[in-house]
Amino acid sequence: MDKFQIVATATFGAGARIGLSKEQAAARVHALREVARGVYVAQQPVQFKAGEVIGMDGEIPKSLGAAVSAPKAKRASKPAAPEATDETAPAELGESPAE
Repeated sequence: MDKFQIVATATFGAGARIGLSKEQAAARVHALREVARGVYVAQQPVQFKAGEVIGMDGEIPKSLGAAVSAPKAKRASKPAAPEATDETAPAELGESPAE
């Protein structure tokens, strides 16, 4: 599931499949049905306040576009590329290396 941050009060309708923490689910237990560990289906409209982070598969409904931020970037699994050193920089710029 992609992680999204709620930036304004947002209401998800019945049938929405949402990834929540235990604390988030406990506050909305009356409106949710757990379908997998940490994944719930809303049985009735469920509201989230600004600052909460939820998980969702697929795209956010257009009606909630202004209330939900873009997915949070996942961390890269491979290390970053090495930085250029002074010895390699001139060759990369098309100049001959200094001797």
